[in-house]
Amino acid sequence: MTPLTQSEITPLPQQTALSTDVEESSSKAAITYNYQTEIDLTAPEWYEINECTGEHLKITSGIWQFVMHGMYSNHAFLMSIHSNIQNYKLVSLETGIEYTGNSTWNGHYNYPVATPYSFTLSIVNSVILTTSGGGNNSRLVADLHVTVDPNGKVTVSIDDIRAGCQ
Repeated sequence: MTPLTQSEITPLPQQTALSTDVEESSSKAAITYNYQTEIDLTAPEWYEINECTGEHLKITSGIWQFVMHGMYSNHAFLMSIHSNIQNYKLVSLETGIEYTGNSTWNGHYNYPVATPYSFTLSIVNSVILTTSGGGNNSRLVADLHVTVDPNGKVTVSIDDIRAGCQ
């Protein structure tokens, strides 16, 4: 696997403005928000690949949950995101071997509204696929960082990828 280091993309043509109510209220008190959503992964387009065996794994069950908590205060958005997959079950299309999976990621986002385009995002992603007997279990953990500078230049880096078979 070739390690990814960094990439650039073209900045957005314009910044989305915040409503006046939010900006005015931020000087008085912090505004907090919570959001949660779920995605059913049994749709035909969702699948995994076992990095140890190269097998294509069809997802037979799994609900991907996203939970976000954040705050707008002092002209900045701060947000934490947690994602996990519950009841994650897969089957190899090549061998019929059944796997159970575990996938989580956590991200932290800081967006100062006063600086156009400028923000940072850090994510740690972990995917573990296991089956009875071992040896063909797959593990992948990656640290991802996204930075957008005030000029809109985007830098993406994957600082550490840990993968292996168990």
